[in-house]
Amino acid sequence: MISGFHNFRGAIPGTMDVIDNTIERIANLNESSEMNYVRKHYFALKEGIYAELVASGMNTSAADARADRLARTRILGLPPSTDPHGAGVDRILWSRDDRTAEQLAETYLSYYSYAYGKDLNGVQTPKLLESLLRTVDTTMVIMPYRALGEGTCLYRVSVTVNFMVNHLTGRNINSYIARTAYSTPLIRTLQESTYDDLAVTLLNPTWIQANSVRDHQEVCQ
Repeated sequence: MISGFHNFRGAIPGTMDVIDNTIERIANLNESSEMNYVRKHYFALKEGIYAELVASGMNTSAADARADRLARTRILGLPPSTDPHGAGVDRILWSRDDRTAEQLAETYLSYYSYAYGKDLNGVQTPKLLESLLRTVDTTMVIMPYRALGEGTCLYRVSVTVNFMVNHLTGRNINSYIARTAYSTPLIRTLQESTYDDLAVTLLNPTWIQANSVRDHQEVCQ
């Protein structure tokens, strides 16, 4: 998933093209699918997408090209130019407290399934996102912060993906937080990192006295 902050999607389209091209090259490597999971899922996705497109009436040549393009797509996020603070799952969580698991899952698949890369600029592909989520067994969030307590709002990335994988498959997956501001990156499980951050913030009397709730919300935003 790509960040929606500060119009990340529109600010560095060249970088996304480089990532997209790298994914294509990895999918086309002459390697065993059991050693190359990008290639493994590329083949599985392409077969399913192709069959669906042909069944919808698309000619075989066009269906093959479209299936190939979508099957190697891995850059997904919010719709073009969308403010992440007012869309999707965040909007539901901030506006109501009676949401159901089904509503959260449907909203996530609807809002975060826009594909980006070469020849793609926000094409909605909810079925592709769902298929990819079903293959996930580990997540990692990169936090370029040195101090504990900074960037804690990024935890929602791992938590949301974990929820979606569990909702779709029933599996509980592993999650890690990587703090890259150190000479040697600090890698902690989601649970360990959450405890560390809580210990120096919400469970720390000194921090509580020095920070109002409003200030904390502004840091996360």
